[in-house]
Amino acid sequence: VVGMLFENMLDDQTVPGLAKALLGHLHTPYIKYALKNVEFLSNQAHPARIFFNLAVDGSGVWVEELDLDAGIYPTLKNIVGEIVRHGNLDEQAFEKYQQQLSEKITALEDRSRTAENRSTEAEKGRAKLEYTKDLAHNTTDQIFGGKEITLECKRFIDSVWVDYLILVLL
Repeated sequence: VVGMLFENMLDDQTVPGLAKALLGHLHTPYIKYALKNVEFLSNQAHPARIFFNLAVDGSGVWVEELDLDAGIYPTLKNIVGEIVRHGNLDEQAFEKYQQQLSEKITALEDRSRTAENRSTEAEKGRAKLEYTKDLAHNTTDQIFGGKEITLECKRFIDSVWVDYLILVLL
C-alpha cells in the first residue's frame, strides 16, 4: 500500500520533479510507520495519509521549480527533513505537519486571491478611465467642434479642460 501511494505520486504529472524527489525521501519512514501502525494502511483518513495527500496535491499547485523559495517547497522541505530525522512518529506529529502545510497553502491561496482581486480591480479602473477619457473628448468635441478658436484656447481645452472633465466624471 505504501508503494502504491508513492507510485501514484510519481505518476502524477502535476507534481514537479523536484517535489517528487523531495517526497520520495518519505518512502522509508512511511514503510517503517506502516509496519508499526496497521491503521495507517486501512484508514484513508489517517493523519499520515492526509498529510501525504495534502503534500502531493499542494506540490502540484504550489511548488515553483524556477523559484523554490516561493510556494510550499521550503515548508515541505523542513517537514520532510523532520520526518526523516524523527525516528518514532505518531499521529500527533503527522497532524502537526498537516497543520503546518495547510496553513502555508491557505496563506498562498489568500495571497493569490488578493493579487487576482487587485488585478481585476486595476483592469476595471483602466476600463473606466478609458471610457471617461472618451466621454470627455466627445463632450468637448460636441461643445467646441467646428468653432473657430485660438491655438492657445485649443491647447487649454485639449489638455487642462479635458483633464478637468475626466476628474469630474471619475
